[in-house]
Amino acid sequence: MYPIRVVSRRTGISQATLRAWERRYRTVRPVRDDHGRRQYSDDLLQRLLMCSFLMTHGFRVGDIVDLESGELEKLYDGFRGKGSPPSDEHSTADEPDNRTLISGLLRDDVIEATRQFDESYLHQLIHDAVMTFGRLGLVDGFVFPFEDFVGRTVQRGGLQQIHESWLHLHLLRALASFVPSADRVKDRPKLLIGVPGTEAHDLGLIGAAIHADAAGWAPVLVGTAPSEQIAGALLTTGAEAVVLVVVTSTYDVALRDEITRIAELVNVANPIMFGGRMPNRFRDDLIHEGLAYVPHMRALQETLDARSCNKW
Repeated sequence: MYPIRVVSRRTGISQATLRAWERRYRTVRPVRDDHGRRQYSDDLLQRLLMCSFLMTHGFRVGDIVDLESGELEKLYDGFRGKGSPPSDEHSTADEPDNRTLISGLLRDDVIEATRQFDESYLHQLIHDAVMTFGRLGLVDGFVFPFEDFVGRTVQRGGLQQIHESWLHLHLLRALASFVPSADRVKDRPKLLIGVPGTEAHDLGLIGAAIHADAAGWAPVLVGTAPSEQIAGALLTTGAEAVVLVVVTSTYDVALRDEITRIAELVNVANPIMFGGRMPNRFRDDLIHEGLAYVPHMRALQETLDARSCNKW
């Protein structure tokens, strides 16, 4: 028999999620010992390992967790490619990336917490995910892909706009706690992070700041502002480089001009990086203007790591 902390460690499923599943699904209910503590059998651990694996391949927990043992094993074997039981000691080649793993494990539970406006449960899920995967894993593997998923769910009518706004607010609140204080990073090189134009993209700003901190930089968040003000903030703060968070679904000429104006105003010794969601032609034109494109947050961190080693 296994206590819940061991099951959580072996399966990658947070303790909060295991407790929620226990309330919701009949097949994953552990027994209790004389002191009321949860005890999971070998068979139940194997079921949870199979569910965890299948969720990394796109299955929803509600579609698989209550399957009969034979059906679940057959489904698992089909994706695993062999008949051996699941193990918590996968080789590196078998491990899914954090983006797939975290999104699969948290998606249903976060959606349920959002529908109920359950702030305490949501923050417990986020806390458990950070403890398991780290703050960078949470940012890359859950927050950004999940925001897209929630947006599509709202469009399909599965959630209301108020749910999306509520979740955005609480994700922002959780991520903001990972941004370092100025005192802790006062001896580091500064990185100015802003949003050109008029649209706010708070999660992108916070995500960039967290990765900048991980790369040994001091993030300076200036928010959304016109090009002249972003360039002025660069001079005032003495930042060595600039990151621009850009999100546009169309080729926005005015936004392109704002961004290229920043490049004209700052010293060539201060590199300008940009990233986000935008049309390919929009991205290519900015690259042609001499700006450095970072396709995702990990790439930003790698670029900043290189800069720290004088390999810009």
